[in-house]
Parts: sequence; structure tokens; C-alpha cells
Amino acid sequence: MKQFTILLVGFVLITSCSEISMEITDVVIPPTNKIVIIEELTGAKCPNCPKATKTVENIIEKYPDNVIAVNIHGVLLAEPAKPGDPDFRNEDSKNLELWFKPWFGKPAASINRVGYTESGTLYFVRESIDLYQSLVEEELEKPLQMNMFMAVEFDEESRKIDIEVGANPIVDLAGEYNITVYILESHIIGAQYNGTEIIEEYEHNHVLRKSLTTFSGDFFARDMTKGQILKQKYSYVLPEVNGKLNHSENTSVVAFIHKNGFNTRDIVQGVTKYIKE
Repeated sequence: MKQFTILLVGFVLITSCSEISMEITDVVIPPTNKIVIIEELTGAKCPNCPKATKTVENIIEKYPDNVIAVNIHGVLLAEPAKPGDPDFRNEDSKNLELWFKPWFGKPAASINRVGYTESGTLYFVRESIDLYQSLVEEELEKPLQMNMFMAVEFDEESRKIDIEVGANPIVDLAGEYNITVYILESHIIGAQYNGTEIIEEYEHNHVLRKSLTTFSGDFFARDMTKGQILKQKYSYVLPEVNGKLNHSENTSVVAFIHKNGFNTRDIVQGVTKYIKE
């Protein structure tokens, strides 16, 4: 994904939380690609999940500048495949997985949090792997509504990450919108069920380690107008996980803006960046 470095002025310093979005008038945000977010519900003990993950990776390979994946190890089949293996479960993943219900099994994935109805029930998660690519392509065909940027600074000594996220609607956007910010880690080796077998050294990628926002997102803006530039700041100290330091070179930040409604959660646009580039 293309990344942009820009100078922002007038920021308000905050730590480990967000502030209500501020409009910045002296910044130009370059155009960005249309982004689709795939939030995959998975687990190390899920025997069919490697097939779904491979499907997602193939989509990323086809659309490397347009697709961001998030792997959520929440509740179902999410415990380590073998004793002593990395444990990817956390409260944020658990809350997200429960929030995405109803769903009836894994693997399953949300594509841009777009809802659909079946038998009169509203769903936000698809369980048919074969639909993933076509749903992503449907989202990519929709017109771009917003440009986003993200600046990330990482202090290796303190392990503190400072994040600045900004958005520039290119059309008027009515209603209330939230922001979600995730910390992900990739290239983690651990066992994984695959059918009736166990892959001893499976590479787990895009693993959700922490959500810096509530599971349903933090308030970002209401009734955005074309040409506005809005920003939000977050800070986070990268901790030990399972008794070991996170590998910072494999840690990334994902942020996206989405509608805030019980029946409307569609993601408008997203952005990602590794904390060390």
C-alpha cells in the first residue's frame, strides 16, 4: 500500500486514547487507493481455517494495494493447537468475535462489514470461502469516498508507538462514523490444525494483538463534508506477549473509518503501515 508522509500542525497530545476528531485546514492529503478490509474469524484449532486463510492471501496477492486482512482469534477453536504454542486470544478479539454474531462456524469473514439478509436475519459475516473474492471485488467496484493517511512513529527504547490517522472525504457523508485502530503481528510460527493433521510450523499472519479502540470503534465524526480533513491520535506501548517481546519489524497498525449503526457498519476506507519501515 502506498504510504505518505505529511506534516500536520495543531495536534493535541494524548496518550493511549483518542480525542474527538479535529478539522485541520492546512494539510493536503494525496489521493489513496480504495481499500477493502477482510476481518477473518479464525483459530489455531480450526481444521478448515488454513484453506480460508490461503484464499485471503490469494486475494491480497491479486490486489496488494487494495486489501488489508485482520485475523481474529476470539473464542471458538482459538486456543493453541499444542501446549506451549503462542496464544493469540485476547479480550479485544473475543469481543469482536462475539460482536460479529450471528455466525455458525469457522472459518468466517467480514468483508468491509457490509451486511446482508438471509431468511429475514441480518448478517455481517460470510462463511462461504468461495464468496470472499467476489465480495471483495464488489467492494472495489464501489466509488472511492474518502482518502486516508496514517503517520506512525516507533521509539525502540520505550517501545511506544505514536499514531496519527487522518481522513479527507471526497464526497459528503451523512450520518455518524466511527474509527477502529488495530495492532497486528505477522510471521509468528506455531502449530495449526489442518483437516485431520497438524501443521507443526505454520506461519500465522495479520494476527490481531490489540484494538486501540472499543470493539465497535470510537466516535470519529458526524455528517462529514467533502474537503474536510479530520484527524485522530493514538499511542500504545508494545508489550511482551506470551512472555516474549513482540517482533517490532513484524508489527503493523491498521485503521479504518466505518458507519456507526446497529444495521449499518460499512467500512468507508482504511489504511495500514508497519511500525518499522
